[in-house]
Amino acid sequence: MSVIVKLRVPTDDFLLEDALDKHRSTTVELEQLIPVQKDIFPLFFAWGCENHTQFEELVRKEPEVDQLTTVEQMENGVLYRVDWAESAEYYCQAITQTNASLLQGVGTHEDWYFELRFMDSADVSVFHNKIKEIGVQFEVETVYQMKELGDSGYHGLTHRQRETLISAYEEGYYDEPREVTLSELGEKHNVSSGAIRGRLRRGISTLIEHTLLKRI
Repeated sequence: MSVIVKLRVPTDDFLLEDALDKHRSTTVELEQLIPVQKDIFPLFFAWGCENHTQFEELVRKEPEVDQLTTVEQMENGVLYRVDWAESAEYYCQAITQTNASLLQGVGTHEDWYFELRFMDSADVSVFHNKIKEIGVQFEVETVYQMKELGDSGYHGLTHRQRETLISAYEEGYYDEPREVTLSELGEKHNVSSGAIRGRLRRGISTLIEHTLLKRI
């Protein structure tokens, strides 16, 4: 049975330390790729940045970054393609070598928050030992099995994902034309538009996994 682990890693012990420290309004969100492939975390969003040009210059100077390319500009954020250096791969070995699935990865100037799915508890143990071996400081917030969510009747959705999906539907986000923006939904839930976008994307992905795919 799959196991979900939620943990935090201090930014000064992980990725993009200088760029995030100098742009404290910026939130970096790793694009969801399940499972994590050898080409680790190739895409990330930067939300709420006041000066993307300066932020990009700092990211390119980070020792763990080989190359940064702008993929798409959108409301309140930019999607980037990043080629990580070998040092970044070293930091992420604990994730990649246990075949974990990335459900969420968000970085700020304070810390990185990760939500990971493992196939079983044995992989969690390997991950725990590996991250300690690498020397990355971390704090585990929650560990639970997927069955615990399935019993709630929410098709695997977290409470926040369910709440956000319902709110977006009721407010007209899925209407044509849309009657509410991501920013407006973010204000209602006291989070950034990027956080709302992430919740909606992960929520829809979870619904598909727990409904449509189970019928195949």
